[in-house]
Amino acid sequence: MDPRRQETMTAASTTPTFTAETPAPAAKRGTTTDGVKAGQLFEELTQLDAEELAELRDSIDRVEAPYASHGFFTKPGRLDDAKPEQRRQGIDAGLAWGAVAQLCAVYSDHGVSEGMAEGMGKHADNGDLGGAPLSPGEKFRLAQMDAVEWLQSLQPGSVDLVITDPAYESLEKHRAKGTTTRLKVSDGSSNAWFKIFPNGRFPELFAATYRALARNSHFYMMCDQETGFFAKPLAEAAGFKFWKAIVWDKVQIGMGYHYRARHEWVMFFEKGERRLRDLGIADVLSIPRVRNGYPTEKPVKLSELLIGQSSEPGEIVADPFMGSGSVGVAALQQCRRFLGSDISDDAHLVAEPRLEEAAK
Repeated sequence: MDPRRQETMTAASTTPTFTAETPAPAAKRGTTTDGVKAGQLFEELTQLDAEELAELRDSIDRVEAPYASHGFFTKPGRLDDAKPEQRRQGIDAGLAWGAVAQLCAVYSDHGVSEGMAEGMGKHADNGDLGGAPLSPGEKFRLAQMDAVEWLQSLQPGSVDLVITDPAYESLEKHRAKGTTTRLKVSDGSSNAWFKIFPNGRFPELFAATYRALARNSHFYMMCDQETGFFAKPLAEAAGFKFWKAIVWDKVQIGMGYHYRARHEWVMFFEKGERRLRDLGIADVLSIPRVRNGYPTEKPVKLSELLIGQSSEPGEIVADPFMGSGSVGVAALQQCRRFLGSDISDDAHLVAEPRLEEAAK
């Protein structure tokens, strides 16, 4: 079975979840609970060759949503997308499965036919696909939503990597002491740029992040030491494995008292198991800080390194607190795709033109 396909599929429950665009008798659809019986049912419904049957049984054994539509209909002898009647049959079958499935997945590794594109549009209209994956050829998509609500709107398992920098509570303390002077005061927060994300919401943030991520994926969160100590056990409770706090050395000293700050942490979490591309990279990353940019802006080179370590070209990188869009710029420059959200008008004014330029 294609390992990329395995990583994308999501285990929904102990009941196999069928999302394949495969016609099935209404009386039997969605009622199979035993993996062996499911395999027998599909063997009766479709004339599978040995390789296809092995893939199907493997996905059932792993309690995954088995087999994308291309596994049945994009090979010779299957439905012909060029024939309107057969195209309609495939779309109708996909919608029928979507009505009873817990999860709908779209696979484009064999290409996207006109029928698939039409079917995806209908699934999206029905709310089956959530906010992801991106449409064919779409390089990035932005939203202006609460970070947790946005992550919850995405299709489960649809994101390959999350890198983010929430406006954590201790920023308020630093500003009050005069150590974060670039955050201007407003009525809604201590700064005019973004609202503080309270520590009490970290459990729901981590749960939503874990849900949105594909199995075998990484999650990086940038923060200070105080937030890191607070967040670690909460992320672990959501299901993540914590590897370590990577040190981002800003090269130049910042403001502060009692040993002035020159670094931040990048908390490194993992869902499932995914190997880093280069095991020789140290856990101290010396990359100069951004001067005179968006408040708390992170350098593109920092995100480039993390993206290169934890994703492949064509995969989706997400940032629920995108700010200036530096994570998205790094993703697009490395031939990844990007999903981003931020509730701030100012963030969108800064990020959107940057991402449009990077996507050219």
